[in-house]
Amino acid sequence: MTPIGLYVHVPFCVRKCAYCDFASYSGRDADLPAYMDALAREAAWHAARGAFDEYAVRTAYVGGGTPSLAADRLADFLAAHRMWLFPNAEEITIEANPGTIGLPGLRRLFDAGCNRLS
Repeated sequence: MTPIGLYVHVPFCVRKCAYCDFASYSGRDADLPAYMDALAREAAWHAARGAFDEYAVRTAYVGGGTPSLAADRLADFLAAHRMWLFPNAEEITIEANPGTIGLPGLRRLFDAGCNRLS
């Protein structure tokens, strides 16, 4: 299998920073559950077509926006999909901004497989 890195974009943030050139949206927290559901469906779609038979995800980076706003949902996603999406990942990084996540969210992410914050 070919080793690859995987980037997952979570485009939700507290506010849009002036320097940010990424697709990100503030004030749309209500869209987060549908976004995470769509992300899970897309991962399953690629898996059903054998993408993860050919490629081995070695590193995964979740960026955004401010993914730490979705710590609980990201932890649920990792817990549900990690073993088939990237079972051999050496590093799973999640972008976090101070003030957007507390110890319970960090603990849930760590327990679900996240081993690095950016």
